[in-house]
Amino acid sequence: MLRPIAATALILVLATGCGGGNDDGGGSGGKSGAPAPAASAGVPTAPVTTNGVTPGRAAPSKLDGMWTSGTVKLSFYRGAAALSTPNFCTGTVDAHNAITLTCADNSTARTSGKAVVRGSALTVTWAGGTVDKLTRKS
Repeated sequence: MLRPIAATALILVLATGCGGGNDDGGGSGGKSGAPAPAASAGVPTAPVTTNGVTPGRAAPSKLDGMWTSGTVKLSFYRGAAALSTPNFCTGTVDAHNAITLTCADNSTARTSGKAVVRGSALTVTWAGGTVDKLTRKS
């Protein structure tokens, strides 16, 4: 149960472009006379939009939550998507339930798919022909 929660938390961190830390330079707290460091160029100043979706800021959907089968675990939250089993992949799901993922191990079996929700059942048909039937995890 903790893996899907951790995956969802990771999605939120990645989706919001979390950057953190302070710019006081550390040390003894005294002033060095040097100018203050400029803002990091690597930290986004606006929400990141990927595949036409701003993960974590999209409208809630029927997909939001954790879904599982015997071999696959998928999590969705407001446009963000994560596959935690059998590979670790993150990405987006758009308003038409099209899923786009990038996997840490460069796997491509489950990187592009279409989700259909019927009650507490989710069917994902992946571009390679694999079909996953999952149920909502409560």
